[in-house]
Amino acid sequence: MVLISMANLGAQADLRVANEAIERYMVTVRSLIEEGVDPNAPGVDGTPALHWVVRVNDQETAELLIRAGADPMLRNAYGATPLYLASLDGHAAMIRILLDAGADPDSVDPTGETILMTA
Repeated sequence: MVLISMANLGAQADLRVANEAIERYMVTVRSLIEEGVDPNAPGVDGTPALHWVVRVNDQETAELLIRAGADPMLRNAYGATPLYLASLDGHAAMIRILLDAGADPDSVDPTGETILMTA
């Protein structure tokens, strides 16, 4: 029983960065990243932290997550990449951050359109 509890605690720990990003608790996100928590782990809805900070155009936290290893091409549970979300919302500076981090401008969004078409 103790082993099961420890396993569940570990699984919950993986969700913390994304779950804190959902709530926009960026101080906690920064602290978790400094602790080494995986920035690519999806939250309870299947969406990683980078997606959430892109949606609110938090460029500082996006750069922090990318430096910590967040994948700018990682798709959420709905097939959307951070670049798609930045393009959808018209966040030009965020698009530049993601492109500089290796996001593919030729990728397609969940509807099959290119990112350029979305922008």
